[in-house]
Amino acid sequence: MAADIRSTPWDHDISPVIYQPFRQAPSQRVHFLLRTTGDPRALIAAARTEAARIDPNQPVQDVRTYRKTMDHALIGLHYVASMMAVFGVIALMLSAAGVYGVMACSVAERTREIGLRRALGAQDSAVVWMVGRWGAHDIVSFAAGILVLSAAAMLACYVPVRRALAVDPIVALRTE
Repeated sequence: MAADIRSTPWDHDISPVIYQPFRQAPSQRVHFLLRTTGDPRALIAAARTEAARIDPNQPVQDVRTYRKTMDHALIGLHYVASMMAVFGVIALMLSAAGVYGVMACSVAERTREIGLRRALGAQDSAVVWMVGRWGAHDIVSFAAGILVLSAAAMLACYVPVRRALAVDPIVALRTE
């Protein structure tokens, strides 16, 4: 008997596995895992020597550490995460450019008003507050967008969560 294992880090469901002796079910590929408390690379030469002692006709190839194996298995996820980060930065830059454009257009449209206020003695801080209030409307719009997207995500999760809560453990265990 062995404990449940996941073949890959993203496996959520555990499927049944039967371990059989090699002589009963020979395979063309054999994998060995070695556990050590020290540097795993220090074991490679000893593992090769021991494998050659047991059967000198069997090649030992593709020897790598668990960390390297996991990095290789997760390279696609790392790539996708990196691309999503790049796209997120691009989206942030585009939205900042859009806000700048809207604010620049607002200032250009109200140049006479701003000039009149300045001519009548408006302080720099008053002009800053006036233009800042225009930008505050953009902040409110962004906040509303975030709230709407959050509500949509919560609504999308609601039905699956309700379905998960309705699962009868006895029925679920019997179907496996």
